[in-house]
Amino acid sequence: MLETAWKAVRGLIPESHRQEGDGNGIIVHDGEELTIRCLDERACVFVMYDGEIAKCSIQHLYMQDRFSWPKPQSCHLFPLRIRGKRRDQLRFERFSECAPALIAGEQQRIPLVRFLGEAITRVFGSSFYDELDRRSQELLSREEEA
Repeated sequence: MLETAWKAVRGLIPESHRQEGDGNGIIVHDGEELTIRCLDERACVFVMYDGEIAKCSIQHLYMQDRFSWPKPQSCHLFPLRIRGKRRDQLRFERFSECAPALIAGEQQRIPLVRFLGEAITRVFGSSFYDELDRRSQELLSREEEA
């Protein structure tokens, strides 16, 4: 499936991404699992740029009805990662590239759980999301009271 996406996004992504994906492949084994190749351990080869904002080229085409499926679930959840032998752990990974978005979320009082609500629901279902959101709100309320 990703090979099909690779062919579709070639005109949207930077030349350095095309060269990396063509020269080294778009999939890499990171020691634990298969992942999409990244440049300098940062942007994945499918990233396109809208000014300085990195966007998924697969999702871009999908939103324009030019591609039949959305970006992979792991990308949709970013910067949350699914881990654990049973794939039952959700973990936040801090990346410097995400700092502006995290700051904006704090300023606008949009918790990460809510920002990623669509992705969390897509991967885990609405019951899981509702419970996670409820618990997140409880924690935020306690922090505000302290």
